[in-house]
Amino acid sequence: MEHIIMTAVLKPKEGLQGQLLSELKNVQAASREEAGCIKYDLHQSEDQTFVLYEV
Repeated sequence: MEHIIMTAVLKPKEGLQGQLLSELKNVQAASREEAGCIKYDLHQSEDQTFVLYEV
């Protein structure tokens, strides 16, 4: 069986980094509970860019 791999890059608007991070953590927790979710990682760079990696 092949896996679907998805990568998303998000750059929040100025001043909304904390709000976006909070929402992404909620999505990450919920996604990890879904059947079939192999991996759901959230990365944050120093310039406040967020990268989601999901298998």
